Amino acid sequence: MNVFFCVPFFGSSGQITGQHLYKALPIGPLAHLPSCAVDLIKRMMAKDRDERPQTPRDLQDEIFACLEQLCQSVDAIIDPLRSA
Repeated sequence: MNVFFCVPFFGSSGQITGQHLYKALPIGPLAHLPSCAVDLIKRMMAKDRDERPQTPRDLQDEIFACLEQLCQSVDAIIDPLRSA
């Protein structure tokens, strides 16, 4: 699934390659996503490999941390409604 709902870079093959290498990831199309998801996508797409998750386990840990954060946010909204 493409979270952008379109390709992030446009142009010829050479232009797209150059953009992937040197242009910052356009974050505007991700505005509808939770901040932890955007942060994770930015790390996964980082130009510097040292900034990206280094192993599948690292990526899995970051995904689970984001999911946990999202669940806590939902619980904070739902819990008061349950007691009403």
